[in-house]
Formats: sequence, structure tokens, C-alpha cells
Amino acid sequence: MATANTVSAFEGGACCASVTVNGLGERAGNAPIEEVVMALRHTLGIECGIDATRLTGLCTLVSHASGRSISCSKPVTGRAAFQRRPQADWGAGVQRRSRGSRRAATGATNTADPAHKG
Repeated sequence: MATANTVSAFEGGACCASVTVNGLGERAGNAPIEEVVMALRHTLGIECGIDATRLTGLCTLVSHASGRSISCSKPVTGRAAFQRRPQADWGAGVQRRSRGSRRAATGATNTADPAHKG
């Protein structure tokens, strides 16, 4: 919610924001810088002057220093942030369930190129 609010503020004319790294900060409600930078770039076309290719390194450094791990599904910097399930596999899973199978659909996971973050 904090990231969405921050992006909305920029859309409304804000020129700066209070952000955190990995969501760690002085209080709740400050958006993670890694999410804000990418959201502004990809939703509003705003470039913040921050090298997005270095965000993962920054977040890893803060993670080690704070002793708080980065969730694998964390947007932008989590190791599974750019994984997706192929559409054909998803369709097969729906078919299996519709036939009454209790077994969960499984399939290979493709990983998008993290270089597209920047």
C-alpha cells in the first residue's frame, strides 16, 4: 500500500518521498525505495536518477546488516520476483482440477532475465 500511495503522490505532483530499503525504517508506511523506483519508472515514466541495477546489491547489504532476510517473493529484489509459470502449464493445471484430481498441478518455472529490472 505504501508504494501505491507514493506513486499516487508523484502522480499528484510530489517531487520527493520518504522511502526505506527493504521496508526497514523509522516507522510503518514508508515505501521501499526499490519498489518506488521501479513503479515510478514503469507506471509514470519517471526516472529518479537511481541506478536500478544496483538495487539488489543495496537490499542485500541492508539485509545482512539488519539480520532480516529478503523474502523470495519480494517485489524487485526477491530471488523469485521474476519467476512465472508458463501459460500452457497453468491451463493443464486447470484441466486436471476440473477432472477431480486432488494432485496439484506442477510444472517447470521459467525465470525472466533480471537485467530487465533496470
